[in-house]
Amino acid sequence: MNRTVALAGLLLALLLAFSGWSGNSLAAPAGHDADKVLATIDDRPLTEADFAAYLKLFAGDPRFRADTPAARKKMLQHLIDRTLLLEYARKKGYDRQETLKKHGSLSQQEKETIILRQLLNDEISAKVKVDEKAIASYHRQHPRLTAPQAREQWTSERQQELFRTLMGKLRRQHRIVIH
Repeated sequence: MNRTVALAGLLLALLLAFSGWSGNSLAAPAGHDADKVLATIDDRPLTEADFAAYLKLFAGDPRFRADTPAARKKMLQHLIDRTLLLEYARKKGYDRQETLKKHGSLSQQEKETIILRQLLNDEISAKVKVDEKAIASYHRQHPRLTAPQAREQWTSERQQELFRTLMGKLRRQHRIVIH
């Protein structure tokens, strides 16, 4: 499997498939106040309605249910991460890509998907350099894997490490409060 495709599957599943988080008109789930602030990022509110709209995008996928307090917290963290990544991408000019200009009819969600894919490719995939000795060592430590599986898993672990580092850096640059 191609490294970029593996990264896209791993990181983008939670970060790309949803619309922006402000200004949503979708109602909050029954028993929840749509205007209730769940979190703030640098004093910008993230409301129950925003979160409900985000969750609605995963309605058919049981892996992304927010049916327990722990699951809700995890999904809220993913929404916060996505918001931070989009802000970072905009600061770096990814929202001014020629690809976006060529396709003026793209929805906001489609634009954000393109922006995040390019950002994650540049900041994560492109920075993982194949180290044959390290991969061979990894394969020896994981003898049940085939050589291609060991390469893919080693690469995926490096990408995940870079992603965690990037998110840690972005989170430290902002004041995030979970209410």
